[in-house]
Amino acid sequence: MAIGKWSMYISAVLFLIVGLGALAVAVVPGVDDWVAEQTLDQVGFTDDSPFQDEAVEAITDDDVGGIRITAWILALTFLPTAALFVWIGRWFKSMEGGVNSMFGGSTNVAAANAAYLQQQPGAPVPYTTPMPTEQAPVPKFGDPSLDPPDPTAGGIIS
Repeated sequence: MAIGKWSMYISAVLFLIVGLGALAVAVVPGVDDWVAEQTLDQVGFTDDSPFQDEAVEAITDDDVGGIRITAWILALTFLPTAALFVWIGRWFKSMEGGVNSMFGGSTNVAAANAAYLQQQPGAPVPYTTPMPTEQAPVPKFGDPSLDPPDPTAGGIIS
C-alpha cells in the first residue's frame, strides 16, 4: 500500500504543477503571447520571419480557441484530478494498517497470530470450520440413483 500511496501523491504533485502552469497561462496577461512565440521558435519561425506576428496573433486568437481557452481547459482538468489523486493517496494511507505492505506484515495479522499462539492446547482453533472426514460417494454411469423418477409410479398420471 505504501507504493500506491506515494505514487498517488507524486502524481498529484505533477498534476498540480501542470494545472497551475496552465492556470497561469490562462490568467496572467501576455503569457499566452510568450507561449506562442516560444512555440513558434521551437518549430523554426525566427524573430525576423515575415509572418511571425500574424502567426502569434492566429495562435492567441480567443475567437477560434487560442492558447488561453486551451489553458483554461487544461487547468480545469488537471487541478481537480490532482485533488482526486490526493484523495486516493489518503485512502491508500488509511488502508496501510490492515493489509500487508512491502515493509512486512500488517498489525492486524500480527494480532491474530498472537491470539492463535496464546491459546491452550486442545482448544478449538478460532475462525476455522471443521474438515469433512468422509467424502460423499460419487455416482457412476449406469447407477440407478441417476435415473429420473418414474412419472407413472403413483403420481397424477396413472
